[in-house]
Amino acid sequence: MALTLVWTKRAAQGFDNIVRYLEEHWTDKEVRNFIHESDEFFSLLSQYPELLHSGYWLLATGGWQVVPMLTFLNSLF
Repeated sequence: MALTLVWTKRAAQGFDNIVRYLEEHWTDKEVRNFIHESDEFFSLLSQYPELLHSGYWLLATGGWQVVPMLTFLNSLF
């Protein structure tokens, strides 16, 4: 059974800030990839919340895409 992820105001603002920064400094393709990989990560996280604690995702993806979100999410638990 999948869990529902609930974004706090601070988390949503932080994600929006990251996307705005990427839009200003990176290409549209890179921004789309970041958003797509973030969506995939959160989908997996809702299905397998133990990923947050195992470090598996960081090893599987190289980690740079999700480190800011993981750091923030980890502080919520």
